[in-house]
Amino acid sequence: NECYFNNNACLVSSIIELIPCFISVAIITFLIPVFLSALKNNKSNKSNKTAIMDPSTLPVPEGYVKLISNDGYEFLIRIECAMVSKFLKTSLESGFVESKTRIIPFPEKSGKLLEKVCEYFYYKVQTQSQENNTLEFEMPQEMVVELLMFSHFLDC
Repeated sequence: NECYFNNNACLVSSIIELIPCFISVAIITFLIPVFLSALKNNKSNKSNKTAIMDPSTLPVPEGYVKLISNDGYEFLIRIECAMVSKFLKTSLESGFVESKTRIIPFPEKSGKLLEKVCEYFYYKVQTQSQENNTLEFEMPQEMVVELLMFSHFLDC
């Protein structure tokens, strides 16, 4: 009898020692699918929030044009300033998509270059009304050739 009792005690002791392992396996088996499902839902919610909050999906304000560079920079400029360029004027007055959305991408032009061109548009509008224009438009030396070529393309 004593041996039988000791064997049962050993068996009970072994089972008690294994309970945390069984619980761990059960928790892991249950929680991993739940965790993966929650992670998947969280990712899809983030992508929905991004689509809603993404400024590039918002319409262009009335009276403005959006110019987009190849590196993702977006410039909102007044239509009157964009009209300095005959290319942009034609694009905005045509029946094409650009005239409806007022969004014009420049997939081959950098944001730095496009920014300088936008500055020129504003400079040109400001100085057109002045008879004695003493303000010079400053250009970085490293951009002169590229600006010249782009201004030729834009016809401004």
